[in-house]
Amino acid sequence: MNITINYHPLSGPMSDGMKKINGLHDQHTADGAGGPPPLPEKLPPEIPSGISVRESAVAGVPCLAVDAGGSKPNAFLYIHGGGFMFDSAKEGLHILIRAAELYHVDGFSVDYTLMPNAFYPTQLEECAAVYQQLIADGYKNIVVSGFSAGANLALALGFYCMQHKLPLPKGIAAISPPLDFTDFIKPETPDYLSGDNGLGAVYANGADLHDPCISSFFADFNGYPNLLLVAGTGESLITSCKRLTGRLLREKTDCQVTLSIWESMKHGFVLDSCFYPEAEPARDYVLQTMYQWLPQN
Repeated sequence: MNITINYHPLSGPMSDGMKKINGLHDQHTADGAGGPPPLPEKLPPEIPSGISVRESAVAGVPCLAVDAGGSKPNAFLYIHGGGFMFDSAKEGLHILIRAAELYHVDGFSVDYTLMPNAFYPTQLEECAAVYQQLIADGYKNIVVSGFSAGANLALALGFYCMQHKLPLPKGIAAISPPLDFTDFIKPETPDYLSGDNGLGAVYANGADLHDPCISSFFADFNGYPNLLLVAGTGESLITSCKRLTGRLLREKTDCQVTLSIWESMKHGFVLDSCFYPEAEPARDYVLQTMYQWLPQN
């Protein structure tokens, strides 16, 4: 077993951009409003020379493919957030284009079916179908990342592969993951997600909320792929990340786990480099960790 916990303090005074975004989060929480705060719209990322983005159907599932011009067999698979109800594969471009730029690794962002058009296990099965098709297409070494609801699905994909005896991803990076839909873990830091206790039940659609593919906090992580949990001290989901890491440490789980904690960061910070520079190190840290999981020739 190897469990690592690292803490990333702010390197200096908070930028105006970060103050603005954090202020929007705090005000939205104070107002008691549901759903995400009214953040500015993210501009599409610039596409560097030598990298292309195209729409692609992988195993019949819509995806955005980022072609880095590199050779197989390595790929990054991204699963977007949005509470299983919002957002799209475009969210993944901010991280996959950066991965292609830094490491020349192809990337795929899944446009799984959103609620209310589908519920569990449809979203997981679509992500699993994309994963299996990428393997069939020659991508033998795949690392998976996801944000928020997408992090929940990324974690579930690992258990899906174990249950169905599929080749495991080389690692899974869960960015601000909801780990517990049973409302067992009470958050230390309230935010706009703190009142969404019913979301898991809606998504599960009658399935057991303790199912490891729904609430991975309750899962057996023995034999699981390399795992990176990422959370900010300013978001509610950090509580369950710390609780899970503590449980795995006590149980001497054989999974390789890293908990990466980022000072003052709110939900979504890894994808917020277009709003404030403090998010850039977190984004690049996640990508570097994922790249290091891949076999180095």
